[in-house]
Amino acid sequence: NAHGSCFMADLTVRKLIKSPVRVDIAENHGWRRLTGDHGVLWLKGVLVGTDEATLSSDLSSAGPEGGASVIATLHGNFAVVFECGNWVLAATDHIGSIPLTYDRDGEAWAIDSEARRLAHMFGLTDVEPDALVAIAMEGYTIVRSSFYRGLNALEPGEAVIFQAGRSEPNRQRYYVYRPRPSGETVSRRRLLEVT
Repeated sequence: NAHGSCFMADLTVRKLIKSPVRVDIAENHGWRRLTGDHGVLWLKGVLVGTDEATLSSDLSSAGPEGGASVIATLHGNFAVVFECGNWVLAATDHIGSIPLTYDRDGEAWAIDSEARRLAHMFGLTDVEPDALVAIAMEGYTIVRSSFYRGLNALEPGEAVIFQAGRSEPNRQRYYVYRPRPSGETVSRRRLLEVT
């Protein structure tokens, strides 16, 4: 397949490809790192119905064009960062239970699971008022901005793909909450039956 070897075993060749993103995640606070033939997978949380090795292989095979589609098939509470040659995918689960933030670091982008650390790295100190209100009222924010003005946050159900040679990442919503599914639901039918 076209993308299956995106994490090259030849480290000399890999050093020649400049990654579009610096991943500033450490193996702490629940983050796990899986390095294999398909790439480097960072995962925090719980996946239901698949494992890290399968996810890494599926993302590698899908490439940057199909990565969000692979993420859309996942179940669980998670955040994922997948590094593969000259592209990187970052994604959160349907409800954004584990935050990820990113910003431009000169020519490349930087991703971190801790907004405070990334904001400090970039010298960001201004607070985003809308995010501050959301955090004060709800304990978290689900908008694209983080607590810090200028720092981007992934939204629930979003995948962001960074590719070498592209100045901006590709943000894709793979899941959008719809409170009412189309058609009549079983609960509604039952309610109508008893009334």
